[in-house]
Amino acid sequence: MMKKAFTLVELIFVIVILGILSGAAVMSIPDNRLLTDINFITMKIKEKQMDAFIYDNYDFNDISWRDNFYEKTCIDTANIKSDEKSSKSARKYQMKSTLSTKKICFDTLGRPYLNNYKLNNLIQTPILLDIEYKNTKRKIKIMPYSGSIMIER
Repeated sequence: MMKKAFTLVELIFVIVILGILSGAAVMSIPDNRLLTDINFITMKIKEKQMDAFIYDNYDFNDISWRDNFYEKTCIDTANIKSDEKSSKSARKYQMKSTLSTKKICFDTLGRPYLNNYKLNNLIQTPILLDIEYKNTKRKIKIMPYSGSIMIER
């Protein structure tokens, strides 16, 4: 009786072909790092807007509450960081802004303003944040009166 089986050379040949095919498949997967970064940054901006909505019931005349409000509802566009635990995997996002200041704050209606919260400090023009990754650029636009966020090419 003869037993039929694959030889070692045939098995190695099949494994090499599978390795080449899997390497080609991995290379054809698109790099979505820019889209992931944009989604993360817009999530951070929306988080600050939601924090501003929560603080709607408090008093601006109370100094300790006001300082806490500014800390919770302002975002530094020059220094947005991921919240990952390990410092090796945490990423720091840097972007260019059309604002003269790097901080964007939101009032209790989610509208962006500069520095002190006063009606005349509301931002009048859209805020553009430029994000670039591997020579591909995208813009995040924050609208002045509504605080809505749009992603542009």
